[in-house]
This record gives sequence, C-alpha cells and structure tokens, in this order.
Amino acid sequence: MQEMRLKKILVAVRAGSHATLGQVLENDFALILCDSAVCAHKAINDGVDLIICGINFDESRIFDLLQYAKEHSKTKAIPFVGIKVVEEVLHKSSVPIMKMGIQCLGAEFFDFFNWTQELGKEQASEKLKNELHRMLS
Repeated sequence: MQEMRLKKILVAVRAGSHATLGQVLENDFALILCDSAVCAHKAINDGVDLIICGINFDESRIFDLLQYAKEHSKTKAIPFVGIKVVEEVLHKSSVPIMKMGIQCLGAEFFDFFNWTQELGKEQASEKLKNELHRMLS
C-alpha cells in the first residue's frame, strides 16, 4: 500500500506565530517554519507546494518574499497566502491595503485572527485547512 506524501508548506511568520499555525496544520501538512527571509528563500528554492507568509514576517517583508516567489519561472506557480495571525500586527486601517496589495500580486489573503474571533478556534482552524487543501488540489 502506497503512503500519501504530505504537501510541503513553507510557513514564513514571526517566531511567535509558529506555534499557533503549527498546532493547526501539523497533522495535515509537512511544515517548514521560517522567521527570516534567508530561511524562506532557501525553503522555496528547495521546493515547497505552498507558501504561507505572515503580513508582519521578518519586519514586514511579505512583499519581498511574494516578489521573490513570483519572479522565478520555477516558483511562480506555487500558491501563496498572506495571513494575519495576531491582532496587533499593523494599524487596523493598514490591513485592507495589505490585502489588496497581496491580491494584486496574485496571492490570497486570509485573516486567521478574525476568523478565530468570529468562528472560534476550532472552526477557524478547519476553515484554514480546507482553504489550503483547496489551493493545493
């Protein structure tokens, strides 16, 4: 019987958010946790199936990482998600602008923090996993 390979996801977020996303995703996906652009670039070059990047990743370098992933022919088709994991990341008025910029560059945006507030942690976690499975199918 052939064992299914877990899809490999780069989770590029501040170290404090690793535990939050790790607990949600670790049973469904093979996670590569990075909190610096150097680590994330290496993971992308080594090969991943999907990239999740926090909007406050490595001193707000989400757009640098998104550009890096989308400018190389080998990696531009990798699905990319910008994510808000914690409340006090940016000024509240900045989040819609970040979302718009992320989407304009061909990526998706998930406000996981708001999902947990609206749906509760369990339902928000299921929603996140379902969205990622959708993107990977």
